Amino acid sequence: MIETLDVIIVGGGPGALQLAVRFEELMSISGEEIKYLIIEKGESIGNFFFRYPVHGKLISNNKLYTGADPKSTFSERFNWNSIITDKKEMLTRNYSSDFYPDSRI
Repeated sequence: MIETLDVIIVGGGPGALQLAVRFEELMSISGEEIKYLIIEKGESIGNFFFRYPVHGKLISNNKLYTGADPKSTFSERFNWNSIITDKKEMLTRNYSSDFYPDSRI
């Protein structure tokens, strides 16, 4: 039997991860199903972070150090390292206190 998909995501990098998280959130809110598939040529989804950035550090600093409360919307606005999600436990600040976190956290 051939399954019909709504979306096929080519590549399993940061954008694909963000899109998959958002699809899951939208499905839990709406109760509707979005059938999607991520196709990645590497060994696993997120394989991007094992190759890039080549120096092994995320390219923007950890937003624990904005001068404002790390849990404030001000700090979250500048948090380029984290997936955008309503699930705050997924934010980079919960995994590393390094100014420039390791890309493989």
